[in-house]
Amino acid sequence: MKRSLVCALFLMLGLSLAPAWGAEAGSAGKLGVGASFNLALGTPVFDLFYEIPMGTNSATRFTLGVLAFAQGAMAFSVDASFLITPALEGFKPYFGGGVGGIIVAAGGIGGIANISLTVNGMAGAYFALSDTFGIYGQIRLIGIVDLANMQITALLMPGVGLYVMF
Repeated sequence: MKRSLVCALFLMLGLSLAPAWGAEAGSAGKLGVGASFNLALGTPVFDLFYEIPMGTNSATRFTLGVLAFAQGAMAFSVDASFLITPALEGFKPYFGGGVGGIIVAAGGIGGIANISLTVNGMAGAYFALSDTFGIYGQIRLIGIVDLANMQITALLMPGVGLYVMF
């Protein structure tokens, strides 16, 4: 089970770093930073993402989320998503999801308290302010599978942020 999970993660990473098949010349990746609000726990989430275009209407996004908790405990999430990105007049909506992310909860002293697998889904839109940057709004749903007791939790997180194209 561990080997197949590791192989799947390496395959997903390798395919996403390969040249963008069928992408238009001059299409650019996006680097974004923003904040979400975890509705279940009532905590803010710092989001950082890197998006690679995979064609004219699709992309792969890698997201790092930092969930803040009280008394020095932190939780980090890392996931990859495949997005459908149709181009409309004035804004660019996106939606998609992924499987195989992780959430690592670190205790107050710095030890690892828990590691969980995740699945995710998201929908949002990019609003270009110029040719090189803009704002985005999104809503993310992260499903967490706790490996210790096989408990499933869902987190709904609306958020906004800024992105740059390069």
